[in-house]
Amino acid sequence: MNVEELRNYCLSLGSDVEEKMPFQAFKAANGVLAFYVCGHMFCYFDIDRYELVNVKCQPTRIEDLKERYTSVTAPYNMNPRHWIGLRPEGANDSLLRELVQNSYEIVKQQYTRKKNMKKTRLKMMALMAVAAIGFAACGGGNQPANNLDSIQPVQEWNGISVCSESDCVEVIGLQDREGEQAVELFRGSYNDTLLDSLLAPGQTAFRSAFNVYIARGRAYHEDTVDHTVLFDAGIGPQAGGKLLERMQSIGIEPEDIDAVCLTHLHFDHLGWLLDTAGRVVFPNADIYLSEAEMASGKDNERWQQVLAAYGERVKPFAGNGKILDDLVYAEVRPGHTPGHTIYLVGTCQIVGDLLHAQDLQLKYPDFCARYDADPDRARKVRKSIYAESIEHELTLCGAHCYEHFIRMYLGVTGSEGE
Repeated sequence: MNVEELRNYCLSLGSDVEEKMPFQAFKAANGVLAFYVCGHMFCYFDIDRYELVNVKCQPTRIEDLKERYTSVTAPYNMNPRHWIGLRPEGANDSLLRELVQNSYEIVKQQYTRKKNMKKTRLKMMALMAVAAIGFAACGGGNQPANNLDSIQPVQEWNGISVCSESDCVEVIGLQDREGEQAVELFRGSYNDTLLDSLLAPGQTAFRSAFNVYIARGRAYHEDTVDHTVLFDAGIGPQAGGKLLERMQSIGIEPEDIDAVCLTHLHFDHLGWLLDTAGRVVFPNADIYLSEAEMASGKDNERWQQVLAAYGERVKPFAGNGKILDDLVYAEVRPGHTPGHTIYLVGTCQIVGDLLHAQDLQLKYPDFCARYDADPDRARKVRKSIYAESIEHELTLCGAHCYEHFIRMYLGVTGSEGE
């Protein structure tokens, strides 16, 4: 099958197929012709150097295809877990057609599902009220204004919420399990008199949760690959977690996860990395965490089990910067733990254990839970992240917030409108 025949075949797959030459700004790739469905690439090859045809493929088929066909090889500049390359000179036409059509169907199914999820999300929006927290400058500096609006709970959709950041990336919040944080965890950290005044009669705990987040998509520039990234791994099966069940309900299997980004190494963030028999749950995933957090886990028995199971797929990073083809920005913000990391995806900040009780700590950030290794530093980081969230209109995604997505704004207080 020559270049023109392959081009015509790609276009014949459906009226929704588009062809583009997206890399003409790059001298080494200005002859690449790419084919898209639902706005996403499913096949591309260089028309000047017709040596390799790149298509998407199911990860479970790739090794078998390589063993059976010498014309099947690694792709060019794409994730080899999800893409393959075919040498057209050695591939028979029927194999080439089958794998191109298979790629078209994979991409169309994936992004048609996302489109349907967006329609469902529009229906959900009538029920969802994102928490709006106001902050104002007060004389004491640490005390919040007295007339701030109360937090409005977001309606849950079977423990799942979706935040569509753009056509490139979608962030999904999943509750692994409900939870609560005892009031006593916060005593002695700031102002116990204030704490008592905020409690309802007989209240002994604040509502909480054990959340994870999944980002699906790619960075904003064209020459990157799709990723399905899990942020933290929940409390796990041994503690009644429902992560896998909720992932599967939206069409995501453990094999689809190609990266797990850990905010820190506490047990309730490692739970699903291994099953109850100690086996790897996410077989295609690399594990990312900060070097500082990695160093703090030497005496963490659960983490040592994970480290032994995943081996070289554990990839610590030294400092702040972009990872996963620029899809994720990692920023180490110690306080809760020595290497606690916040991840930015689109406008979503995955903040881990920045806070433990949203009804208390969103309005009163000086309160710290006893889990914080360095309370003073954790307090400063919390206030800094809140300020950044307001200034840059970011969405907070907390591991223990009962609302998956929280937007903050600068409030107005006082009769003079200061």
